Amino acid sequence: MNKVFFRLMPALFFFFAPAGVLQAQPGKTPAPEQKSLLWKAVPAEGDKEVYIFGTMHLMPKEDFHLGAGLRKAFFASDVLVMELELNEESMMRAMGKMWLPGGQTLEDLMNREAFDSLKSYLLDTLQMQDLQYKMAIRMKPFLATQLFYGDRMGDAPASFELVFKSMADSAGMDITGLETIEEQIAVIDSIPLDEQIEMLMEGVRGESEFGDDFGTMISIYKSQDLDSLYRYMMTESSGMMDYEELLLRKRNENWAEKIAGFEENKVYFIAVGAGHLAGPHGLLRLLEEKSYRVMPLSTE
Repeated sequence: MNKVFFRLMPALFFFFAPAGVLQAQPGKTPAPEQKSLLWKAVPAEGDKEVYIFGTMHLMPKEDFHLGAGLRKAFFASDVLVMELELNEESMMRAMGKMWLPGGQTLEDLMNREAFDSLKSYLLDTLQMQDLQYKMAIRMKPFLATQLFYGDRMGDAPASFELVFKSMADSAGMDITGLETIEEQIAVIDSIPLDEQIEMLMEGVRGESEFGDDFGTMISIYKSQDLDSLYRYMMTESSGMMDYEELLLRKRNENWAEKIAGFEENKVYFIAVGAGHLAGPHGLLRLLEEKSYRVMPLSTE
C-alpha cells in the first residue's frame, strides 16, 4: 500500500479529531466506572463471542502500544472485523471515487483569497511536493482535510488497522469490513461541497491549535476513558456536528445489525474508531439493547 493510500487512511475511516463529528445527547457507556478500550460482548442466546477494541486510526508512533491483554483477545479470535476491509481492491476502488467530478479542482470551487490561503498551507506549511499538491486539490474537500492529520503527527505515524491487518494475515485469520468503500464515499458525497470546503478551511485556520488539541485527545485516549473521550469530542465538535446522524448514529446502527447477524460458533475481533463505542448511540449501548452482555477487559 503506497504512501498516498496510507495518508488517505484517516479519511476512509472518518478519523476523529478535534474538528470532530459528534454532537449527541449526554450518555454513558456500559459500566462507565471501568475504563477500557477493549470490551467483550456475548449474546444472550447463541454461541458467538465478540471482542470490540476502540482505535485511533493514526497516532504518533511513540504513543502506539499493543498490550498483552489486547494481543490475547486478538489471537483468540477467528475473524478480524474493521470499518473497511483493507485490501488492494477496495483501495483501488477508493482511488476512483476520491476525486472531484468532471476534472474539477478546488481552485475551480473556491474564491481566490481562500484558495491562495489553502495553496500556501499545502505548499509552505505542509511542504507538499508538486505531485502531492496537484492530487490534493483534485480531491473532494472532506478527504483533502484528512491529509492534514498525518502530516501533523510526524514521520510514519502508527495505525492500529494496518498493524491488525498484518497480524491477521500472518495468523491466517479471515478479514472483513462493516461497510464498503462505496458506502463511506456515499456519506461524504451527501455533504454539500461548500460545507466540505468550509470544513477544509477550518482545518487550515486551526493549524496552530492542532498540536495542543490533539495532544489532549491522545492523553484521554491513552487513559482508556471512553466517556471522557466522548465528552471531549462533543465539546470540540465543529461544522460536522450537523451531520452526526449521518456520520455516526446511522453507521453505528448499521454496524450493530451486522454484528448481531454474524455467523455462530466463531470469535470476532472488531476494531473501529473509539468514538464509535461511547455514548447513548455507541456500539456498546446498541449491542446491550440487542441483549448482548457487554463487559470491559484489560488491554494489559
